[in-house]
Amino acid sequence: MSGSGWYGISLMNSGRNRLYAVEIRTGGTIEVWSYNVEVGGWHRLGRAAIPGYVSSNWYAIVVNYTVTTSAVNFYVWVYDVNGYLVASLTASSTSPNRFTPSYIGVE
Repeated sequence: MSGSGWYGISLMNSGRNRLYAVEIRTGGTIEVWSYNVEVGGWHRLGRAAIPGYVSSNWYAIVVNYTVTTSAVNFYVWVYDVNGYLVASLTASSTSPNRFTPSYIGVE
């Protein structure tokens, strides 16, 4: 990946009007966002720095999520091209509008 912007994974509800996004920002952070869940529009649920981030390198994002009666929990790991863990993050959505993802895609 190269250039500027956001790259990652989106998890959308069945109505396709709410989503969670787990993304690397080319400034060198891994972030978890919600859209139309906690509030109208975008809301950041968590962020962690990626030490030594190089925008021209490839990174692998691994996401595990669990849905409970009180939250949607995200467990995120970022690996570099050599397979080394370079960042990790845990974030939760506790809004009454939280949802179990129905669609998952790459962005």
